[in-house]
Amino acid sequence: MPQSVLSRSLIGKILASPGEAVRFLYHLPKLFLLIHRLMQDRRIPIFTKFIPLLAVVYIVYPLDIIKEVFFGPFGYLDDIVITYYLLKTFIKMCPQEVVRDHVQQLSMKMPRTHADNQPKRKPKG
Repeated sequence: MPQSVLSRSLIGKILASPGEAVRFLYHLPKLFLLIHRLMQDRRIPIFTKFIPLLAVVYIVYPLDIIKEVFFGPFGYLDDIVITYYLLKTFIKMCPQEVVRDHVQQLSMKMPRTHADNQPKRKPKG
């Protein structure tokens, strides 16, 4: 019974702030890069590095709070919500100066556009 209460409270928090959920999805690719970099950083305590691994285990583990068999696509909602909070907790538990360093490094990397991949043409004349 406590699991269902926990599930409802987490889902309620996500649904109460859809703007935060949308921002989370928009920044998801950079978030995964940030988490990857933080996991490789020696300045992050080993205990803290177990949090993203817990998220992966929860997603892969066959036992769920909300069963996909009974609820279809809504059955994945608990996986999404719990993963969201675990990743958010991981970043909060990391030393903030280390997180800032990685965020700055990621923001300096500009994605290459199609035009950047074209060979330079020599000007006529």
